[in-house]
Amino acid sequence: MKMVGITSIGTYHSPWFAYGLASFYFVDEIIVVNGGYDLHNFNPKEYNIPIDQVTRDIANLDFLGKIIELKDWSIDDLRHKVTLATEKNHPEKDWVDMRGLGLTLATEKAYEFGADWVLKWDSDQVGYKNAIGVKGVGMSLYLHQYEFVGDVRHLADPPPHSPYNDSVFTYPTSASDWYIGGGGPIMRNNRMPSPSHNCAHLRNATPNGLSEEERFKYFFERQWFHIRTNSGMEEKELMDAAKASAKHMLTLKGKPSDAPPPEVTQVKPIAYIEDVIMKQKPRGC
Repeated sequence: MKMVGITSIGTYHSPWFAYGLASFYFVDEIIVVNGGYDLHNFNPKEYNIPIDQVTRDIANLDFLGKIIELKDWSIDDLRHKVTLATEKNHPEKDWVDMRGLGLTLATEKAYEFGADWVLKWDSDQVGYKNAIGVKGVGMSLYLHQYEFVGDVRHLADPPPHSPYNDSVFTYPTSASDWYIGGGGPIMRNNRMPSPSHNCAHLRNATPNGLSEEERFKYFFERQWFHIRTNSGMEEKELMDAAKASAKHMLTLKGKPSDAPPPEVTQVKPIAYIEDVIMKQKPRGC
């Protein structure tokens, strides 16, 4: 059984990207689609600008040469050139959902590379140590999801035991898989929750040790991308809204929980690969 991990990067570099990459490094190969809008020189027709820090993260962590980075991609590279659901509902005619495009490309490439299963995660998601066991599970599943805020504490609502619909998941791949936008996959199989395998969605949290300026930069860029993707705001209005939202996110406080944070966040990504991934043989392999 060959499992290929996929993720798509767009517009901003998440400080969690390297942690997520390390935590899912147990798969056979990983496809990273690197490209999105340049929010500092925004052009709606340019949606595939690569982020240099993503390339550096990959170079630092790819001990075994299993990561395939796709840059300078276009719609012409896709077999499934469908109009995505979010595009049809967007007020701007020249807008494209590059999230869906990137994940479609990654899924198609995984199939070309002989994947039996695909494990898909977002650039701000991180797996727990027990996620390694996913590779030995012969069914479609998504990892039990936790959400964090601030200094990696759980959000009060939803509670830690409530998985998100966009959690990390695996699914069997086929020649007809594509995405409908917003990161939502079209699949012909039922996803099964997996309470024994855990992950974290860290959209509202940052790694420990970042400065206030670094935290603000991440929250601002993420909110710019989120608002831009889901609205037709003019540039000045968009910037103001993203700044206001980022400032608000800096004030959010989580609550302590009995469920521990992901083990991968307690060590550096390189050390996690060396001390955890490389020393554990996944079940079924």
